[in-house]
Amino acid sequence: MNKLRILSLFFCLMLLGCSLVSCSSHDWDIDDNYVFPTNNTNESPIVFRELKIGEITDIIYSARNFLIEDKKVDNKRYLRISPDLGITWKQFENPYGDIVYFHIFSTGDMMFATMKWCYFIDCDLTAITPSNVYDYDGNLLNTAALEQFFQIGSGKNHIWNVDGIEIHAWGDYNLEINDPAYIARMWYTVDYGRTIKCAIRFDQTKIDGKIINCRHIHGVRFDKYEKTFYVMTGDSPSNSQLIKGKIDMSNDTWEFHRLGTGAQYKFGSIYFDNEYAYMVTDYTTKETQSGIIKCKKNSLNDPSRFEYLYENNENRALLCCEFDMNGNKVLMPDGSVKSYIYFAKNNYCFTKIPISIKGYIEGFTSPNYAGDVYAGWGMSFPYTLYRCFNFTEAMRNSGVKDFMAIKEPQTEYFDEDFFFTQ
Repeated sequence: MNKLRILSLFFCLMLLGCSLVSCSSHDWDIDDNYVFPTNNTNESPIVFRELKIGEITDIIYSARNFLIEDKKVDNKRYLRISPDLGITWKQFENPYGDIVYFHIFSTGDMMFATMKWCYFIDCDLTAITPSNVYDYDGNLLNTAALEQFFQIGSGKNHIWNVDGIEIHAWGDYNLEINDPAYIARMWYTVDYGRTIKCAIRFDQTKIDGKIINCRHIHGVRFDKYEKTFYVMTGDSPSNSQLIKGKIDMSNDTWEFHRLGTGAQYKFGSIYFDNEYAYMVTDYTTKETQSGIIKCKKNSLNDPSRFEYLYENNENRALLCCEFDMNGNKVLMPDGSVKSYIYFAKNNYCFTKIPISIKGYIEGFTSPNYAGDVYAGWGMSFPYTLYRCFNFTEAMRNSGVKDFMAIKEPQTEYFDEDFFFTQ
């Protein structure tokens, strides 16, 4: 094992001069520590120990200066909101049920969804009001037959603007296909959650003249350089798609084009710079190599142009990559019994790191202004926001002292695309 560690360390050192490298993962025994060098010769190398999750909290979401809790007090359930990272709290009774999606707009207005409906909260935190939710045909959504509504909500709190108008878009994460109760839709709002509209209904919307249904939507992401949206779907090769769309704000209409369909177009996440897209693969077939792919945006319709920055030597399906402004990258595997993460420092040379308790991390929130990222622990059905722990604290306690360390707390803006591509 000592020889393997030395060889791994030597390999990482060779790659420090390049920020975008192709590298396979390394195995790591649970009783060992792994040493990660840093770019600064005055700093000591990181000695990463087993990742131990911390206290399970009532926090279900966090972004900027907000903390959101779903808490039981005296057998009553409450939605609690702190606008100052836990100093003060605003409390609402929660008769709505499990919260599966949450988003905080730039204004401080909020929206959340249960399995049956969507609601908005004004920035003054005085009331919770049902949203107007419209299906693809323009009529109010009939949820009587729906079993799945909205996507699991533990995720990044993106702030997107098109033509000076803030827009938020997301998708359903269903577990069935070709069943009226489980139709995947892409949703969006341009009025801070007061009105929710359907941009794509996958059993009805023709894209490039063809309807291709899907099981669910892995994510909707925004390319701020081109002001375009990317929709990732799954799960089988026949319904895994990468779709590019654009909204015309002047008349509230969408135009979509399908960039590709098949096993090579099953992605868990996608990030952008001004020229390239970077995809985290959710590949699950033996014919596809799992990892992180880089490709020019104008060549995404040609898989032969995919360039691997990282190849996972276990060929695991991957969900997303959590990263910060200090060169730390955490890659999340998919699957309910994957008790580990992958970690890299200053490059894409990922190493498998075990987690102390059987289970897996199902998603991350955005880092808040204190640098804290919360992660959901375990898997539940229906997918709900619960059992979150402070992932930043866990990473620092495991040896990554500068994980999510922010130079100017309360003011620094986290540009996810920029830090992923560094």
